[in-house]
Amino acid sequence: MAKEKKEKEEQPVPVVEKMPLDAGVSRNKLVALAVRWAHELYQNEEYRNIPYSQVLDSALKDILAGKIEIEKIEHLPPVITRKSLTERFRDERRR
Repeated sequence: MAKEKKEKEEQPVPVVEKMPLDAGVSRNKLVALAVRWAHELYQNEEYRNIPYSQVLDSALKDILAGKIEIEKIEHLPPVITRKSLTERFRDERRR
């Protein structure tokens, strides 16, 4: 029993600040992937009441920890955003 506890304690916890450097992906691509995965997580009911910044942080940790494969995120369909009414009105006036 004591040996199992020692083994669990000895495993180093990865430092979040160092993880992006070890990811093997450029930082810009990592940010884009994290935003896309955060959008996917935000669609789930359990993440609806959490602020988006925390969802983004969770998405980044998922990617860096290897819980989700980068290729899987890259194959997700692009996010389609809707224009607000003011943007639509502005576009109509410019024509």
